[in-house]
Amino acid sequence: MRCSRFGRCPTTTACSLALALLALAACTKSREEITLPDTVPPTVSILAPAPESVVADTVGVTIDASDDTGVRCVTLLVDGMVAGARYQAPWVLPWVTGELPDSSYHLLAAEAVDEAGNSAVSAPARVCVRRNAPPSAAILWPEPQRWIDMDAPRRPWRGAATDPDEGALPDERLVWFVDDVPIGAVGGEITPPALAPGPHAIRLEARDVWGRTARVGCNVVLFRYPGTADPREVLEGLLCALRSRDSLRVAEAFDAGYRSHPPSGDTSVCGDAASEARTLRALLDHEGLRTLAIEADLGAVESFEWRGREWAKIEIAPLAAEVTLRCEGSRESVWRVPRSAARVFLARDSGGGPWRLASWWDLHGATWCSGGNPSWTALKRAAEEGRLCR
Repeated sequence: MRCSRFGRCPTTTACSLALALLALAACTKSREEITLPDTVPPTVSILAPAPESVVADTVGVTIDASDDTGVRCVTLLVDGMVAGARYQAPWVLPWVTGELPDSSYHLLAAEAVDEAGNSAVSAPARVCVRRNAPPSAAILWPEPQRWIDMDAPRRPWRGAATDPDEGALPDERLVWFVDDVPIGAVGGEITPPALAPGPHAIRLEARDVWGRTARVGCNVVLFRYPGTADPREVLEGLLCALRSRDSLRVAEAFDAGYRSHPPSGDTSVCGDAASEARTLRALLDHEGLRTLAIEADLGAVESFEWRGREWAKIEIAPLAAEVTLRCEGSRESVWRVPRSAARVFLARDSGGGPWRLASWWDLHGATWCSGGNPSWTALKRAAEEGRLCR
């Protein structure tokens, strides 16, 4: 007989067995539907900085946190106080140390909380805070405002950087730029890149171990000497030689009968070719010469013949110059020729040959200037007499 659903069981033992099986099935189903609470805390540790390391400035504290149900929040603790929190990976929190005492020690720890609210705190990491001073950098060659002859052998660019905390910085942390573009060269001495003629901005950047950067720059001009067949080109070549401090080429530019004339017109202080070359060499070869800048706008060439020679007159207006010399110690002396003018005569034999500088007249504006007003002649005389660093 079959056990009716609503009737009595004909056999008591069989009915009891059926009821027991139904109860066991119901119990098993209930146990499958029950979810036990999450009581397992996340795991958390500090990856960086390492214990007993030295840190400075703003430190990126890197934390490793994980949990099988997900990490809800990670908090950075410094000496037990909350210093910041993040709610999503990556678990990197900034710690600003700039106001902390120099060489002070601090305990870092990280607390992680999972989605169920369980929390765990990492092992502490003790670190030392350094009040980091920025590095300093210098470009040793080329000097600021230097004119560089592109046809001359290329001199290496040299720089140096030091840090109060580290001393001399290694080459890999000295990076060179030209016109704000990195040139892929690092180190205290590099081969200069191939550049087009004209002005360029050079920059050297030095970075300390904690990321603070020093930047130093200088402006240079790359040029090629013009020819010598035209008097204007010869005068331009002389100015290039002065700017590039090529004292030998400067000396070659003067005619044997050359005379220089100060603004006062006092012929007793006129210079000849030999004294002019000597004076300019004293200026250009001065070991403390840091910068020599000349502003010169050449006027039209006026040609004529006189005493069997060809002559050319060229006005320079404006004419200005500035010289900076490093004197004893760290003191610098600056000499300036204010914006004025000059009248230059060049000559050559009627049969041809190179043009040479025959005379130089210092002018101020459109009239002669009397007295001891500053002029190119005064600057050269100061160089010859050794008074530039006084």
